[in-house]
Amino acid sequence: MRGLTKRYEEGDESRFVIRRADADIWRGEFVALAGPSGSGKTTLLNLISGIDTPTGGDVLIDSVPITGLSERERTLFRRKNIGFVFQFFNLIPTLNIMENLLLPLQLNGYAADGARARVEAMLEQVGMRDRAGSYPDRLSGGEQQRVAIARALVHDPPLILADEPTGNLDADTGMSVMSLLDRLVRGGGKTMVVVSHSDAVVSMATRVLTMEDGRLVERTAR
Repeated sequence: MRGLTKRYEEGDESRFVIRRADADIWRGEFVALAGPSGSGKTTLLNLISGIDTPTGGDVLIDSVPITGLSERERTLFRRKNIGFVFQFFNLIPTLNIMENLLLPLQLNGYAADGARARVEAMLEQVGMRDRAGSYPDRLSGGEQQRVAIARALVHDPPLILADEPTGNLDADTGMSVMSLLDRLVRGGGKTMVVVSHSDAVVSMATRVLTMEDGRLVERTAR
């Protein structure tokens, strides 16, 4: 992130959510984004992913300046290079678990046989292979988040972005799910950026970036 700025116009006034944020996140790191509600953490995550565009500054992922890409180019880049884990799971309710995981592979052009084998292997890793034919509404919150983790990782993206991944789970389930995500991401040599209010989640990170008055302040997590 280089001089990353996001400003919203509200009537005759401008409101800065992020002011010239600068940070380097290295391959293989687990970085937590902390700060109070409304401080801009989710906005920053959306700028990193290219879902939103900044008012100023740049985001470079593996030397690719995604802020300079067209909307279609950003979509294609995101589809291949980024996996998302959300607080409310965001599984497609009309698709079963197998189909939910096949979708990102189909969008990335995987052949049908190879895609199915990849999904089965991924579900095995998160302990959900026996639920492949189930629909999301038949799963507990923790099970849905395990499936969401599998979906985020199934196409082997180098970058994982997680927005309050334990926020809709009880403390014990949340930490179980977070430990699984941490193990799979670190084991695969991937980079992860997590937004969380949870001190327990933040303590798992290698570094913490805290949003303070629209700026990023860095501290070592451990």
